[in-house]
Amino acid sequence: MCLSLNDDLRWLVALVSDTGMRLAEVAGLLKSDIILDEDIPFIRLQPHSWRNLKTSGSERDVPLVGMSLWAAQRLLEAYLDSVYAFPRYNKTTTTNANLWASRPVHFRSQTTHLSLFISSNISPLDLQAGIKLRYLA
Repeated sequence: MCLSLNDDLRWLVALVSDTGMRLAEVAGLLKSDIILDEDIPFIRLQPHSWRNLKTSGSERDVPLVGMSLWAAQRLLEAYLDSVYAFPRYNKTTTTNANLWASRPVHFRSQTTHLSLFISSNISPLDLQAGIKLRYLA
């Protein structure tokens, strides 16, 4: 389903779920932060004036595999007139990572539990190891 809909909301979810990056970290990316022409593609996560990182240790290179690589490739092909990977969340001097306000109501209720579950319970290595996810109500 995610691949067939192929829009920036699915790209954002793919990056958060496959990399373990925080929502604000992903929403505030520049296209130039996405490096695909290396042996192991990665995102160079660094502070920007419009989006700080939570801690100094948050600055890192994040490898792209699976769905996160798919999402990063789509982002570089989209929004040719913007330097931001997600321009809809960077319209002012700060990144608006409050996605609940910008999502359709039906999408909000479906993804609230998913994003909390993903960010607190699994890692990209769990996904690569084939660990099965189950829905938690």
